[in-house]
Amino acid sequence: MRSGAALICGLLALAVPRPVAAGDASPPALRLNSPFAATLWQLGVDASETYLVSASAYKAITVWPLPEPGARKTLRLPLRAEQRKRAHGAAISPDGGLIAASVPPLADDAGLPLSGTARIHVLERRSGRRAALLDGLASRAQALAFSPDGAYLAAVLSDGCGLRLWRAGDWKLIYRDDAGHGGAGDGAAHCAGSGGAAPVDALPDTTGLAFARAGTGLRLVTSGDTGLRTYQVEAGGVRRLHWRRPPDLGLERPGDVAFSPDGTRLVVAERRDRTRPGPVHLRVQRFSFDNLEPIGAPLAVLPEHLRHPGFLDPKQNRDILQASLAQLAWVHSEDDDEDWIFAGGVFWCAFAAPERLLTEPRGPADICLVRFSPRDGDAGPGFIPAGSDRIMDLVPLPKRGGLVYAGQGEIGAIGFDGAPLELPGGELLLARGRAADFRGGAMAFRISADARQVYFEDYRGRLAGPVRVSFDLARQRLSTGMPPPELLEPDHDPNLITGWRNNPGSPLILDEPFQEAQKVVDDVTRAAAIIADKQLVLLGSSDFLRLVSFADGAPRLLCRRRITHEAYRVNITPDAKIAVVGHSDGTLRWYRIDRAGQGCEFRQALAVHLNMDPLGNWIWTAWLPSGQFANDPRARRQIGWQLERQPGKV
Repeated sequence: MRSGAALICGLLALAVPRPVAAGDASPPALRLNSPFAATLWQLGVDASETYLVSASAYKAITVWPLPEPGARKTLRLPLRAEQRKRAHGAAISPDGGLIAASVPPLADDAGLPLSGTARIHVLERRSGRRAALLDGLASRAQALAFSPDGAYLAAVLSDGCGLRLWRAGDWKLIYRDDAGHGGAGDGAAHCAGSGGAAPVDALPDTTGLAFARAGTGLRLVTSGDTGLRTYQVEAGGVRRLHWRRPPDLGLERPGDVAFSPDGTRLVVAERRDRTRPGPVHLRVQRFSFDNLEPIGAPLAVLPEHLRHPGFLDPKQNRDILQASLAQLAWVHSEDDDEDWIFAGGVFWCAFAAPERLLTEPRGPADICLVRFSPRDGDAGPGFIPAGSDRIMDLVPLPKRGGLVYAGQGEIGAIGFDGAPLELPGGELLLARGRAADFRGGAMAFRISADARQVYFEDYRGRLAGPVRVSFDLARQRLSTGMPPPELLEPDHDPNLITGWRNNPGSPLILDEPFQEAQKVVDDVTRAAAIIADKQLVLLGSSDFLRLVSFADGAPRLLCRRRITHEAYRVNITPDAKIAVVGHSDGTLRWYRIDRAGQGCEFRQALAVHLNMDPLGNWIWTAWLPSGQFANDPRARRQIGWQLERQPGKV
């Protein structure tokens, strides 16, 4: 444990050591004991619906026994100096014996991915021992899935790469499909930018993946930026059957994909091109597996389904630009012999017409799932409250009559009618992270001139009343209530910067669009802070911290740092030497800004995770990149040390 003075010395130190080595062998590492220590990414469930698994960017898999969800356990993955990305896939075999977990590739000193170093760990659920290591992947896996018979494991990759299929048991790679992902030719040569066609952040991703049984064989479908592809998997090999590009599908950007319960039809979500002008479309489309022909009109949220018909128009409702229905589940209800399609992403329940809400929202900021009837599309959607975070994944529980949703910091099980789903033994599955919520880039986020004091208003109090929290490094004290008056708000002068709040496009600095030479797909600007006398702007986004100069009358990037957890709020000291950031994992991080010539470098100096205990008390844990730490005594059960005792065993 470190004293507050020692932590501050670490904050102000010029040299910050790397936290772990690049290989698997790593020194003891401080870890938070929470399934919500980072944003959740993917869910998986076994065939008997006994075990649920969740994965996050915290290099950990949580196993939830559905008969007793409170008895969850954590399987941890080896720590490496990896690309800072949130995509961490997970899947569980049908018999519940194996869990597959993917991690991004290693990163170079500039934070760029090293092609060929991404991995998939195959773990034994009971022991946590690594049963296999699928190494050498060109880029990170966006999603994983076991086949219904457990004979295969599939992954869809990012950065211009496509499908990979392994045979379980000997774990031999038996099929790959990168065609058309890199642009020129068949695209295979451009997987992960290897052909030099474009920066990896500008190459297409494949995000959707699903299996279904088909007689003695298997059906497989993938979905993503290059369109929809179907495959037949049999003992004799794998065949690609059809490939339709996005314009032929009538979708802007295909997202998740799911089979109908009988395996004959598909439903495809739309991730949306957030930079595209005009009204927002919230819709899913059904297709025949046999020929990829559309089935009927898209199932959509229309103006008449909303509290106000103008809510889909960004000119009247700018928040709708964040909306999407990117995750899917298609289920059959035995009780009423009805199919339902559930879609989730970002859709605020407050936008829905009240008569279409199937259950009552818990609060004014709740996110809703959208439920469609594929039999009666004209009936329009119903809306089901599902927490206050973006929906990251959905998995059906047909045997139990419901489904599980994962928000960024919440997991819950509901019935097809939206009511809480009662599990065996009468238990309910509803688990929420209680970390600080820094969403709302325009909300209060003040710091002292030396960055040793930070005050913020938690997003959860946005509509119900302010939740005020202050952290004082020098005193190692977390308090609530009004802050000292001398703390400094971030400068958002609209004469200098506009268009920075939740903007998927380019913010304007001095009325000039800030643009980079390398396009980054899906990067959304979240927060900004100006140091006017130094003609600098600190920008926080979903993927980067950036320092931009406007000294020459136009914005110019000085440096950027890729981040794993979104930068929801930012501030910067008056001397422009320290940036303080409120991240999406509920952690405050301090970054030293080292200027050199015409550029600079962000170096993380300190992190403080803020959380509420079960009694509603705010508690904290602080650590340096070297692993030295201090914590509130009440937070002891929330931290531990990760050791790798032997290769593949954490």
